[in-house]
Amino acid sequence: MYLGKPSFSLSFGLEEAKNLVAEALKKKNWHEFKQSDLTLSYVPYYIFFYDAFFEEKKEDGERKISETQRGRLALNAVTAEIDEEVSEELEGAEFTRKSPNVPIEVDKPSMNQKEAEKLAQVKTAEFLESHTRNVLITQMKMIYYPMWIIGIEVAEGNYELEVSGTNGQVFGEEEIPERKKGLMEITGEALYELQSPSAWGKYAVGTGKTIAGSGLIRRIITNRWFWTIVLIIIIALIWLWPGSAPVKP
Repeated sequence: MYLGKPSFSLSFGLEEAKNLVAEALKKKNWHEFKQSDLTLSYVPYYIFFYDAFFEEKKEDGERKISETQRGRLALNAVTAEIDEEVSEELEGAEFTRKSPNVPIEVDKPSMNQKEAEKLAQVKTAEFLESHTRNVLITQMKMIYYPMWIIGIEVAEGNYELEVSGTNGQVFGEEEIPERKKGLMEITGEALYELQSPSAWGKYAVGTGKTIAGSGLIRRIITNRWFWTIVLIIIIALIWLWPGSAPVKP
């Protein structure tokens, strides 16, 4: 599809976006979830240059220009907010006017360019902590930013995640609650880790510290070799028990 306006080139495709979402959910212990079909959304941005100057008062009370600054920013044409990250991606970015062969949505801007110029002056002054009279906006044009949109269904409910089509950053994952691991899952992970002898001491010492005691009992339960033997026996019993071998998490 021909977009009409230039867009950032897509660096993360459909399958890559799915994998990034799966990785984000795995970090929150969600291994079973449903995905809706991904949609590629093209978000409009007004890109512009600004020239700003800063003043200071002289001893006689008059003002003089103390510093000038030139830069480039991106104004989200839907939310009317300055997006510094998109601005930074402009450096060395590649652009195209064609979309890939996948379902897409093209968001409509909530303002025209004249309105955007006025708003950009105010937003830039706020961004620079300056006054609007000290900011000049030039060379404004519209571009699109590709963003994958995907609906996620987990046991706790339905959520929507966004994945940047240019840098792979996942947005919205903080809204998804972390799944609590079950006892068998925790046990399985611990047993898998204990296949490495270097982990035995850590579990033995950690377990000993959580049990109150004194005298001979205290010396026994805090003895590393005692707990190593106990753990070896437990692991051996579990491995010998039919169908109980732990699965790698």
